[in-house]
Amino acid sequence: QAIAGHDPADATSSRRPVDDYLRGIAQGVKGLTIGLLRDRGMENQPGIDKAVEEAAGLLEKAGAFLVEVEMPHGREALAAYHVIAPVELYSNLARFDGIGYGYRAEGASYREIVERSRCFGSEVKLRLLSGVKLLQRDREEAIYRQAQQARKAVHGCLETMLAQVDLLLSPATPLVAFEQGEKNDPLAMYFNDYYAIPASLAGLPAISLPCGLVDGLPVGMPLIAPAWSESLLFRAGYAWQEISEWHTLTPGRWAQ
Repeated sequence: QAIAGHDPADATSSRRPVDDYLRGIAQGVKGLTIGLLRDRGMENQPGIDKAVEEAAGLLEKAGAFLVEVEMPHGREALAAYHVIAPVELYSNLARFDGIGYGYRAEGASYREIVERSRCFGSEVKLRLLSGVKLLQRDREEAIYRQAQQARKAVHGCLETMLAQVDLLLSPATPLVAFEQGEKNDPLAMYFNDYYAIPASLAGLPAISLPCGLVDGLPVGMPLIAPAWSESLLFRAGYAWQEISEWHTLTPGRWAQ
């Protein structure tokens, strides 16, 4: 509630009135229809699907109706995101050179000032360079606009699905957390965003909740709601905390 609402310093911030998120938060999930997203072509780490299905079963026992629905355009959403995000990243950060905007370090030359002011990690640099490449004149029409068309298609599919169910539920990631440096293939790492991208790409509210353990590491399940339905997400999330044990775990319990 404290961070919701219009921010006059943010040109992208909505002026839509904010709901009272506490009103009705304890109504539970009874009567809600939850769509359990399935992707037959995606192989998740063993144990993840079971944890999510068991969580869905608890929500069903609490009064929700469960239906299975197909994941819409998952691979297309992933591809579109990795075109749109680098382009928007590059276009938005291009002005933060340490001269006109942003943090400025001292240096003997313009190049040195920029290099010291823009302390980006390797992944951010990779995405910035991808954005530069994708914005070249010969690629912009063919790739970026197609990605925007894919984004529109994903948004339309999710809106259609959410007109038939109240919430969508899926795993948060196809893998649990891995060791730093364990995976060096960027494409393999990008696929770990597979379930998180569609809602973000469509601009829909989502909340991820812990629902189990695999090899001692937490499994998450996101709930996706129609646009401007954060109240519904908080209501379902509160209900999940009331019927599950995951909000009461002490840090030591995660390792057991």
